[in-house]
Amino acid sequence: LGLVDGAAFDIEFTGDELALSSRNGIFRWPRQSLRAYRTRKGILLCPEPLTFVLIPKAGTPPDVFQRLLHEALPNV
Repeated sequence: LGLVDGAAFDIEFTGDELALSSRNGIFRWPRQSLRAYRTRKGILLCPEPLTFVLIPKAGTPPDVFQRLLHEALPNV
């Protein structure tokens, strides 16, 4: 995928998919295959086996973090 530790990316939930934009391209996964976990450090997204994206709580504006949390984990 071209995603590495410390990579900068934009993430967006559109309809029934997760879109992740990085300098290496745009990656899309169906929302039903997405597993999301809330951790002390942020939100851990697992769109497919052995692919992990951590959205850190530190460094992310609180309103953006809360919106992503609600979109990733609607039952929280």
